[in-house]
Order: sequence, then C-alpha cells, then structure tokens
Amino acid sequence: MQKGEEAKLKLTADALKGLESLSDFKYHKMSSQDVLAQMNTDMEQGLTSSEAQKRQDKHGLNELDKEEETSLWERIKE
Repeated sequence: MQKGEEAKLKLTADALKGLESLSDFKYHKMSSQDVLAQMNTDMEQGLTSSEAQKRQDKHGLNELDKEEETSLWERIKE
C-alpha cells in the first residue's frame, strides 16, 4: 500500500470514528425528503439561527481537518 492510500484510509477511519454509530452513515442512501424529516427541517425555512448554533455546538464546524504539510525532508526521502 502506498503512503497516499494509507493516509486516505486513516482519514476515512477517523471520520467513521466520529459518527455516533455506523447507522449515522446512511443519509447518502435516503431520499432528500427522508433526510429533511430525519433532520427535523424543511427546504423552505431551513434551520433557525438558534437551532443551527445548537447543532454546531454539538457537532462542530462543517469543515475538513487541515492536512499536515509534508516536510521538505519527507519529500526528499520519497
């Protein structure tokens, strides 16, 4: 396995650990209407500011973790 593939697998494993359960990993299989119902929201009104803040406090920001920069030594070594 190459170093890049190993890093991707680690990121995937870390993301899966962040789920409360593997059953949380299901929304890509659901219809948009079912997802909206599950999330207690709708397309017209969305979330209130207070509900969005509660969810952000609970789950964190919707952003990817920053990748560590490869050091010059690592690049030379490769």
